[in-house]
Amino acid sequence: MKTQKLDKIITIDDRTNVECYYIKTRYGFKHEVKLVRDGCYCGFAKVCYYNRTWESFEYETAISNLLYKSPFYTKDETAEIMGRLRRGEHEAINRRFGMISAIAQLGGLLTDDQKAQNDWKERMIKTGLGDGLIMPDNWGTLSEDERQTRLDYVITSMASVSLK
Repeated sequence: MKTQKLDKIITIDDRTNVECYYIKTRYGFKHEVKLVRDGCYCGFAKVCYYNRTWESFEYETAISNLLYKSPFYTKDETAEIMGRLRRGEHEAINRRFGMISAIAQLGGLLTDDQKAQNDWKERMIKTGLGDGLIMPDNWGTLSEDERQTRLDYVITSMASVSLK
């Protein structure tokens, strides 16, 4: 049995939203999106996946398909909307990187020794990035100086991305 879950609602304009559904299937998953204009359902699109795809943001392909076949938007308007959605998603990611970086840097103020600082930074980065961070196999064997160098590089990189 397929389980359908409303994952998010994306606002297109003051009259239009897109409801985004994630559905687990036997062989993978699919995204279904519904166009809601003035409270009425007036469009639907779905994309089935067997492996994860490369998209700028989640539901990008399904929303693009939905808007391009919608009678409410021209191709140029749809392209502008998709660009706005991509920029918004990138800005949200950049803000998240900035927050993770700032919280990780607090370790230097809140802890006394290098090991405690490194442990704090590592914990905050892992918490912020979740499964997006894979530590090297030899991480536990590195010196505290090497760990600090690598953690500080990650923190600096996240901070510089968030400032762009």
